[in-house]
Amino acid sequence: MNRPTDGAQRTFVDVLNRLFNEQGEQLLQQPLKLEGWLRDLFPEHRSAVSCIMEGLHTEICYSNESVQDAAALLSMRAGLTPSWSDFSIRVWRGVLKNRVLEHQFERTITPEQNADVHTVDSVLSQYKVHRSTL
Repeated sequence: MNRPTDGAQRTFVDVLNRLFNEQGEQLLQQPLKLEGWLRDLFPEHRSAVSCIMEGLHTEICYSNESVQDAAALLSMRAGLTPSWSDFSIRVWRGVLKNRVLEHQFERTITPEQNADVHTVDSVLSQYKVHRSTL
């Protein structure tokens, strides 16, 4: 899957809702287990699973920001394309929207914390080998 589709988004929301109904909130505390299950269920959708899990790992899925703002932040932090970031945020919003979590993962990013956020390019640029040195 090169681009996320609405059908894939609905499928992932449905499957994640079923998993949470069966396993409970502890799945959020066991991201490797959740990722393993998703990879087993959707071996042909590696990109989608990676993007969904990136939304969980960065904890942006818990954000109260608008979908667009949360997706932009996820894109910046994880180096995802805007369409995949939007996909991830919309999947998590579909899963978490009607759930009252026992442990609220409310995180507000302060301007001071946001100043410390680096993009993938800014972090990795120091490791890039310039073509002129090759």
